Amino acid sequence: MLAELGWGVVGPQRVAREASNRIRILEESLTSKMVAVAVLAPSAGLLTGLLVHDHQIAAGLLASATVVGAMSSAWYFIGLGRPLTVLLIDTVPRVLAAAVTAAAIFLGAALETYGVLSLVAAVAGYVLATRTARAPIWPHRQSFRNSPSVIRAQSILILGRGVSTVYTALPAAVLGVVSAGSVSAFAAVDRPMRMGLTIIAAVPNRLQSWIGVPDPAVSRERSRQSLLINAALGVLAGTFYAVAMPFIAPLLFAGEIEVGFDLSVLGGVLILIISASRGVGLALVAADRANHITAAIFSAATAGLVGLVILGGLFGAAGGLTALIAAEVVGLVVQAAILRRAWRAGRNS
Repeated sequence: MLAELGWGVVGPQRVAREASNRIRILEESLTSKMVAVAVLAPSAGLLTGLLVHDHQIAAGLLASATVVGAMSSAWYFIGLGRPLTVLLIDTVPRVLAAAVTAAAIFLGAALETYGVLSLVAAVAGYVLATRTARAPIWPHRQSFRNSPSVIRAQSILILGRGVSTVYTALPAAVLGVVSAGSVSAFAAVDRPMRMGLTIIAAVPNRLQSWIGVPDPAVSRERSRQSLLINAALGVLAGTFYAVAMPFIAPLLFAGEIEVGFDLSVLGGVLILIISASRGVGLALVAADRANHITAAIFSAATAGLVGLVILGGLFGAAGGLTALIAAEVVGLVVQAAILRRAWRAGRNS
């Protein structure tokens, strides 16, 4: 996530808005990420190898390959409104690598195969993206000179993305400390919910190229419509999850874990709030306030961790989910306040 440098947030709308600068923006992205990957990939590989007890080389290779995967230019084609291209040049190489890895390991190949083929998929995706976009495979020297300033300009956003990644991974661990017996029920709600959120993310992703237009007034109006679209999507997805999850859970978990309506409704509410928050986030990027999203992330993470300790300890899985809802509400309110000020400033300028 750190090596991605926030391009997935700000890049699509920039590409959609600045048609004449698209190749320069892509080259700027690739160069800055090359610099980040050159530092982070070997560091991640070495650290992972030192932390694990078995298969150190395999684990280190996979960690490094995961960092190299940040070189993906999927965001660029999202900004162009070309989801099929994303599928062909980004998703297909990864899926093929995973399939070949599974077959190879089944036939007796070493575990290192996974890391090697993941690295091959990342490099293949990079080459396919640059060829498809008609951008240079190796960026110009001036782009490398500019990369430190590019990274600095997005440093606040990068920090926020890092905090968000860590915070998203923590709830089950925190709940395991304060209420170990409720972790399985919490995870049974949280994991399918996160998978569902990944699927419906296709809608806000598609909206980025629509919102990113040169005319500020048109962009602002489309941002308003995007808020309604994402909120409506959240209502639909959240309602479906709340109603269906109690019936789906026995199939997912082989009858070992049950999810009652009390927990599924909380999961549905969480989907609604996160979906609405995504709409506000898109509007903040359009209003040139992307770095301000970090303030919302810090606020939400703080509220969430405190809530998990208190509510999770008192009420188990239901308390943990309630804490996440409260955290997302805090983040949504902070984002909405920033957006309101940005729109007011835009009207007064």
